[in-house]
Amino acid sequence: MARMVTIKAALIGARGLRWAANRIVGRLKTEVEPDEATELTGWLYDRATRYTRPATQQLGLHDFETAALEEHFPDPPANLLVLGCGGGREVIALLQRGYEIVGSDPARNLVEAASEACGDRAMLVVGKVQDAARFNQHAPFDGVIVGWGAWGYVLQASERVEALRCLAALCPAGPVLLSWPHRRTEAVHTGAGADGVPGQWTETTGESWRDNLVVNPGTGFSVKLGIEDIRAEAAKAGFTVAHDGAQTRGYAHVVLVPQG
Repeated sequence: MARMVTIKAALIGARGLRWAANRIVGRLKTEVEPDEATELTGWLYDRATRYTRPATQQLGLHDFETAALEEHFPDPPANLLVLGCGGGREVIALLQRGYEIVGSDPARNLVEAASEACGDRAMLVVGKVQDAARFNQHAPFDGVIVGWGAWGYVLQASERVEALRCLAALCPAGPVLLSWPHRRTEAVHTGAGADGVPGQWTETTGESWRDNLVVNPGTGFSVKLGIEDIRAEAAKAGFTVAHDGAQTRGYAHVVLVPQG
């Protein structure tokens, strides 16, 4: 308990004491454990009131979400699972399109705000992406959306693979939309010439989840992911990438469908 209080104080300090932010963040990257990082991220999002504002809730789907929905997902009234639903932005927009929604988010305050905005039109509960097996009784789903950027907060590769295997069982026909906030490469590519032919993006690797950890004092602990990470982990769970938006503007994203 004392350790978590200390880390929370450090996160708050990193926001308030800008002169010490780099030192604090660097220390957290080397000391925090995965379970602690996940808990602390939920704690930070629980305090993020911007996601519960009506104006944010009514923003609607992002362009990449709309495109994925129209190109890869079944028409309403298909039943969708939305993990990392936050304050309800995606859920509200999907309900307006006529979908049936079950969803979750680890931040209790966000779930309560989303539930209040949606009423009895959606079943929303508190839970992590990794806890998706709790929705077995509602399966099979016709599609899964992991809320904007939430996939990057599943820190360890083993957790991501296990979560994908769970989603394959819950939604055997797919599709699954994943998005994450950080790419492992910073616009490093080769082979792009004046003729406009795109080059190949170069991936970097690390020995562990900690090598790719990003600490944001406002939104917590996430990891850098590259498209090759996603492809490899998806394959282990029986998925293949049907749409690759890993290098588009905004959050990187993919649509996964079952192999074969």
